[in-house]
Amino acid sequence: MVCNVSRIGRIGRLIIGGILVAWAIGQGPTWTWGGLVIMATGAWRFCPLLWMLGIRKVDDGGKPIAPAPRQ
Repeated sequence: MVCNVSRIGRIGRLIIGGILVAWAIGQGPTWTWGGLVIMATGAWRFCPLLWMLGIRKVDDGGKPIAPAPRQ
């Protein structure tokens, strides 16, 4: 599978997803269970939305892609 989530993005998704799931377990709103999807994209380092939009945050070796210089 192609990785399209950077290391920082992965860590952020795992943390934010974990917070949302903990909130859901603690009787939070129903939408907070969406944290499971966020955690899954962080764990697999693949985001279907980024893939559909053609956005890649890492190269094939898993290293971050530097932004193109502005002209």
